[in-house]
Amino acid sequence: MNTTLEYFVSKTKTKFLLATCSLICLIGLLVIFGLDEWTITFFEIPVNHTFLGSSLIIIFSTFIVLLIRNLNKKSPAIVITDKSIIDNSSMTSIGEIQIDDITELKTLNVSGQSLILIVVKNPDTYLNRIPNGWKKKVLENNFRTNGTPIVISSSGLNCSSRELYNAINERIKK
Repeated sequence: MNTTLEYFVSKTKTKFLLATCSLICLIGLLVIFGLDEWTITFFEIPVNHTFLGSSLIIIFSTFIVLLIRNLNKKSPAIVITDKSIIDNSSMTSIGEIQIDDITELKTLNVSGQSLILIVVKNPDTYLNRIPNGWKKKVLENNFRTNGTPIVISSSGLNCSSRELYNAINERIKK
């Protein structure tokens, strides 16, 4: 039986994050234009309102653009077949992972978020796919801290972490 499972980005979760980022951008505008009489300090060092507000707007506007791109994405974030897993769920996704390469599946809880760690036979093969840059640095850090560069979070997907774990684990056992 050759079945394919597809998991998509959760539109509800993405819209909530989009609303939150928009609210933070509005707070940035308020900090720039509405807080003339307030003094904001960071470890008792005065903070420039314009700098703080502009930083909030720039950072969270970037998140808004990325979330809108994610919201309009029609392709699945994760595809699981009998032969491979295709992970496009985040900016640090590794792409295709062969089921035969997987040696172990683990979970890790970080700040209440459940992550799925996919341990593979030769992690360097997956790391070498990525050209140098910030993405490779993140994956190398994952490898150093978790023993694998492949870490999947289901927090932005339309499924639970347990459901995704079980689907992957079922394919590994076949």
